[in-house]
Amino acid sequence: LYIVLRAKKMSVFDAYCQFDVLLRGGVSLLEFRTGLQSLGIEGSGEDIAVLASTTIEDENKATGGKATMLTYHIFLRMFTSRGLMKLSDIESNMSVAAGEFIKQLKSLDLELDAFFNLMDPKRTGKATKQDFVLACKKSGIDMPPFELKEIYDRITGKSVQGISYKDLA
Repeated sequence: LYIVLRAKKMSVFDAYCQFDVLLRGGVSLLEFRTGLQSLGIEGSGEDIAVLASTTIEDENKATGGKATMLTYHIFLRMFTSRGLMKLSDIESNMSVAAGEFIKQLKSLDLELDAFFNLMDPKRTGKATKQDFVLACKKSGIDMPPFELKEIYDRITGKSVQGISYKDLA
């Protein structure tokens, strides 16, 4: 898979978006199989199921989680745990999402304070991750929620206090 992505000059992020056709932030076994086929990767249904389930099981063991689908983080770990990618590669994948967010925000011709007011309807001075995702959707930003949540985390530094106007400026 990694070799195919490199040959097609696709980022892992782009591939994940192609796999997550229902935009749920998780890739089912059927989506994974279909995504591989769309990239020209053929394999038996059993081989694909083993790859996906082993990757999910490894992630659950490592994190104590109970994932049932391939999330973006699990998808990335599929490459990093095998030594195929470095952290700088992951950062560049996230930079693609951040760049897309900024491009879409600019195309909306929405003033920053108006966008922040969408995020902070109660005028508390801080917006939660949920407020951020909802404001993005209301304003017309067309990105999967998991990407928006990642962008929120990058802006806030994972602060539990929320995002402020100053964080955006």
